[in-house]
Amino acid sequence: MTVTELAMVGQYFKVSLDHLIMGLIDYWQVAESFGNDTFIPSRFRLFPFSKMRDPLPAFLEVVDTRSNAEIKSLLKNFGLELEMLKSAEQRIGVYFKLDLFKLMIRNGHFSKSLLAQIEQRTSNQMVQGLMNSTLKNQPSPQGILQSWITHHDEYESHFLPKIVETRKNKIVLTLTPNQHMQEVDYLPIGKSICEYKLAYIKGLLSISANTNSEIKESDCHFEGNHACTYHLQWKAS
Repeated sequence: MTVTELAMVGQYFKVSLDHLIMGLIDYWQVAESFGNDTFIPSRFRLFPFSKMRDPLPAFLEVVDTRSNAEIKSLLKNFGLELEMLKSAEQRIGVYFKLDLFKLMIRNGHFSKSLLAQIEQRTSNQMVQGLMNSTLKNQPSPQGILQSWITHHDEYESHFLPKIVETRKNKIVLTLTPNQHMQEVDYLPIGKSICEYKLAYIKGLLSISANTNSEIKESDCHFEGNHACTYHLQWKAS
């Protein structure tokens, strides 16, 4: 297929040529633009305030550690297509991430080694998609965090980030459940959400060249606090 033909396909489906070539397609939006229901299962359309770039490191880790038969079975249970889930721009509801985490916990996959892999995958261009250039253009870890917060709806809006303290090489950040989370049974997932978020943030910080970062949690929502409080520090390596 020529570039001109691809451009015509993109125009028909209302997807830019760049996004089409890179595979950065929101299939949900395409379906809606034609007045059709998306083929995403109804459970995963509830509270659709996230994009796949948030759970994508975890999903890729699950996929890459399974056989083709296991992947096929997993996708059948989820009622989803693999290629659709590899697009960072794909909207997805809150229960996809929760169900994925339940699966990982049940199979004993939430470990230090897994979180280290999550951290590495987070800075991957495929995971960040259209946010990749925005993050890479930031001159410092603080700039990366500010961009992540400014564009948090490009990640997920189930937990709202807020910077409560800023110093030269330190930021104190809170994550507070959004109002709609009162209707979601997420508490049984517990600390896994925190552990994943810490690994994800650390992965984002690693996008800033020659930076060593450290993140600690002082207050945890899953231990009865209103919000999770993270202390982030970094220094040049």
